[in-house]
Amino acid sequence: MTRRHHDVGGNPDAAGAIVRNGKPDAPWQVAFTATLWALINREKPLMSLDEMRRGVEDMRPEEYDAMPYYDRQTLAVTSAMVERGYLTWGEVEDRIAKLASLR
Repeated sequence: MTRRHHDVGGNPDAAGAIVRNGKPDAPWQVAFTATLWALINREKPLMSLDEMRRGVEDMRPEEYDAMPYYDRQTLAVTSAMVERGYLTWGEVEDRIAKLASLR
């Protein structure tokens, strides 16, 4: 079986050293994690953790490598929400534009 790009477990040549800087997560990262668990940990889940995992694993290698951890997770969850019909990409883009205008 061929390994996928993200699967570097047990292969010391596949990835660099793990950097442990002890830096706490940014507030948006904490909020994202809480939102993710609110989406999946309910009587009728709005998505599954497997859907998020699939979204990350299906990224093109160059896309995967260019994104930090939380950016990959955020894109995967957003994609799952769009796939399930809870959001549209237009709504996501409009919200991003609105938030950017507040800076």
